Amino acid sequence: MIDYVYIFTSLLTGWLFGAGINYLADVLPLYRKLSRSACDYCSQSLTINHYVILQPCQSCGGKVKNRYVWVSMSCLIGFTVIAYLYNYQTFYALLNQFVFAFFMLVTVIDIEHHLILHPVSLAGGFLLGGVGIYHHGLTKTLLGGLVGFIAMLVLYLIGVWFAKILSAKRGTSVDEGLGFGDVTLATISGFLLGYPGITLGLFAAILLGGAYSAIILVSTLVKKAYSPYRTIPYGPFIATAAFVLWIISSA
Repeated sequence: MIDYVYIFTSLLTGWLFGAGINYLADVLPLYRKLSRSACDYCSQSLTINHYVILQPCQSCGGKVKNRYVWVSMSCLIGFTVIAYLYNYQTFYALLNQFVFAFFMLVTVIDIEHHLILHPVSLAGGFLLGGVGIYHHGLTKTLLGGLVGFIAMLVLYLIGVWFAKILSAKRGTSVDEGLGFGDVTLATISGFLLGYPGITLGLFAAILLGGAYSAIILVSTLVKKAYSPYRTIPYGPFIATAAFVLWIISSA
């Protein structure tokens, strides 16, 4: 039997979490701490209604970002699906809704700023580490984090080495591609998936990133706008792979 009250609560909670994620994605990349958010048009402070009910700026009438809508809708749908998958078990559903929210925040910030912030990673490490220990035990959780760290660190160092070679060859600076934030995210994902789950998680992330890169390559060639040294944020692929595999294994 469908528990309509629980479904409504999940819908409402998802929307509110989406509003919180939009707020954090606005202020954390700029200030690295909780602060008042400001309108992009007039720089005046925004109220909570700007995020919760998508009210235009009260000072200038500036509209909300498109991102606010899709993030809030994604959280609303995601939270409700999670509640259903866990058969209305409040504790497990809420736990995985928090995991979903963490990965959503990482994804939004990385897409917009190509950053995975250390405060966000630290909070995620405690959250996902605790979830991992609860489900896998301490040994598998720590081993998963270690494997995620080492594997992504190797890829990161290869990227740094490759960027230095290209920079020297071109005479201009070339981005490394992967950032150290991707290393920390892989470590946190390893805590969640444990060992050997993280190996499949990283493999899936590489496949997702490769597929997306192929699509971008084809589209830019068709539009005759190809750029051989274009970089893409890699955090969303790690986050997506880790969360999907986690839900499959735990639901």
